[in-house]
Amino acid sequence: MKLSTIAARNILRNKRRSVLSALAIAVAAMAITLLFSLLAGMKADLAYNLQTYVSGEVRIRNPRFTEHETVNPLHLALHAPAELVETAAATGGVSSLAPRIRFPGSVFVDDENYNAVGIGLDFAREQEFQGIGDRLTAGSLPSPGERAAVLGTGLAAELGLGLGDTFTILTQTATRGANAMTFDVAGLARFPVSAFTETHFLIPLDTAQYFLRMPGQVTDLLVKTTGDTDPVETASALESTLGDLSETPLVAESWTRLRTSYSFMEIADMTYAIMALFFFVLGSSVIVNTTMMVIYERTREIGTLSAMGMEGGQLIRMFFIEAVMIAAAGAAAGVLLGIAITAPFSVLGLDMGASFEGIDFEVSNVLYPKINLRSTVFVFVYSVTVAALASLLPSRRAARVSPAEALRSL
Repeated sequence: MKLSTIAARNILRNKRRSVLSALAIAVAAMAITLLFSLLAGMKADLAYNLQTYVSGEVRIRNPRFTEHETVNPLHLALHAPAELVETAAATGGVSSLAPRIRFPGSVFVDDENYNAVGIGLDFAREQEFQGIGDRLTAGSLPSPGERAAVLGTGLAAELGLGLGDTFTILTQTATRGANAMTFDVAGLARFPVSAFTETHFLIPLDTAQYFLRMPGQVTDLLVKTTGDTDPVETASALESTLGDLSETPLVAESWTRLRTSYSFMEIADMTYAIMALFFFVLGSSVIVNTTMMVIYERTREIGTLSAMGMEGGQLIRMFFIEAVMIAAAGAAAGVLLGIAITAPFSVLGLDMGASFEGIDFEVSNVLYPKINLRSTVFVFVYSVTVAALASLLPSRRAARVSPAEALRSL
């Protein structure tokens, strides 16, 4: 009789033991599948937020601004008249473009002072770039030239402001002087990243240029590329095309080569690797302990088989086949269950706002886990492999026990 047939009969003969073993493996496989899906979703979310709110897929700016960014050197901004912006938008590989001015300021409300971050932007271009209108929870987007702002809902709550209220912002201009301007609250918005919602307000680009004494200037031109275009190649093409049009030095860099973006992704990868390692160790220990206990509990059965003439090598192979069968069934069930749990959350999202509270990191409050075929197959193969290898040591030891000694064991 084939060893595979004997192994299958052994599995079916003690269904309770087999089901419990498979269940332990399924739980471990399910947990790892869920973790991988969550980490894949977090990584994709971080990349999207960096590309949308921080650097674009390609960022164009005055290189000297980057050198002194910590002191908000608006006098080192990029001279970006309409001709340059239109040329950049028409460059091959560019799908959308967003000129922006980012500046810190102090907001005065009822004699109280609050720190905030303002962004001057072209709302029409931002609609194409990020769907800015979809972020509104109340009100509307300001018109060009209007002294009105969209406040993050968290910032509005802290300031005690609502639609139609006014607030005054004090900041340093590009001429290194101070200036203040009063804005009406035209709209309220909620962004995926809580730090943006709690600290940012948006004003029309031309209003920001007037307010900050920056005619025809921006701190950043953010670019999103077409899906079939390499951001590095697009950055090179933009730098070459725009170099002769700009009155100030400019550099175009892919987001993958920016120090800030890279450090975010590097930290994220390290964090995810530590989390994955923890779950792998935990899952592996469950699988190993279950497999080894099942074999050690069958010493009398091993003695009986040895007395009937089954050799040590055959015993080892039989237990190995049993472990593979049980592990395959358990891992398949665990992976499928993990996919079934992940699928609805990949559409509805997981609210992680409470977990990320106080963390200044470009990860959204609502995460959408992503099922990755490669990692899912890996989890299945890994679970089966660990269980199969875990069966070798106890089965080798049990196979060396004499039949008489094995039969005397309880």
